[in-house]
Amino acid sequence: MSSKRRKGNSPKGAQASASKKAASRYGRAGRVRVWDDTLLKELEAAQKALEKRYLGKKGLLHRKTSTAELAENVRENVIGVGIGEKRRNNLPQGELCLTIFVRKKLTPGRVADGQQLPAKFRKFVVDVEEMGDIRPAPVTGDAVTLLPSQVVRPLQPGCSVGVVGANAQPIAGTFGALVRKGNELFILSNNHVLADENRLALGAPVFQPSPMDSSAQVPVATLATVIPLQTGSPNLMDAAIARLPAGAGVRPEIFNLRAPSATGAPTLHLPVEKFGRSTNYRAGVISNPNIGIDLPYGIGTLTFRNQVVIRSEPGSRFATDGDSGALILQRGTNVAIGLLHSCNGTYAIASPIAAVLKELGVTFA
Repeated sequence: MSSKRRKGNSPKGAQASASKKAASRYGRAGRVRVWDDTLLKELEAAQKALEKRYLGKKGLLHRKTSTAELAENVRENVIGVGIGEKRRNNLPQGELCLTIFVRKKLTPGRVADGQQLPAKFRKFVVDVEEMGDIRPAPVTGDAVTLLPSQVVRPLQPGCSVGVVGANAQPIAGTFGALVRKGNELFILSNNHVLADENRLALGAPVFQPSPMDSSAQVPVATLATVIPLQTGSPNLMDAAIARLPAGAGVRPEIFNLRAPSATGAPTLHLPVEKFGRSTNYRAGVISNPNIGIDLPYGIGTLTFRNQVVIRSEPGSRFATDGDSGALILQRGTNVAIGLLHSCNGTYAIASPIAAVLKELGVTFA
């Protein structure tokens, strides 16, 4: 899809070991006891081994699945593997552990023989957390009437953008950030918002408001670069940019927030915020800064690595359909953390923004 980038969905060059930044990633604000570097490397290796065991090659992720079906096939029930803080009775325990995210948490007596999840893996405690069904979050059904889904001029991150998909269906998501490459300006959002999961050609029109929110279909940008989503190998991001015409009226400040000017690493318990097309402003907390996860896209079940999990604040939804593409900031700052692409009522999934900007070859405008 991209005119220059067809090497796959992965950042340029070799990635530095996550263990080098483990103390800052997992020991946020001193709430979690941080181990020595050797033990953290072993923990990360154990995470990768569990990802290899449980992720990919799922046949039931695209539909509602009965408890009996999940009890018979543990691989269909597991959707993510990460490192987080051990919880007991939903209370944090101040200890790192391996976290296995499942669609439905089952009592041991209901699980078929040979399908039980381990209580420990290698030398590490395993915490099983029910995530439920989670999916990419564009809108392809009825529109939600909110200010960001109306005409916004000058253009501004946080508002509705979208395309007419390859099968003529309207798609709505969020203008995440204004980015720059040389003298050109671009809209940053998701591949599934701007390119309909690899299906649209470069140069396809991008509308504001999205075709879901207005029948006028006013084009404001054209699809420029797409990081391809891959079905046969892991993905590291869901991202694309659309080129704005010279002289377009646009401002960099996100609705009710600030213009991002820096990137930061996702860390455990980091408070974050975003403004999206559907839920507007919402705050949350990073509950897992590095997860591998399987997600049901239209083109198939896709495996993602090195993603970020945000947990909603009690009594609220951090994101819902139409918030895909929203930029996630460290709360109260102009430091960008991630690009939101999937969610359900409790959790949201984002790609680390530093990797996204690097792969696209852009900076914040």
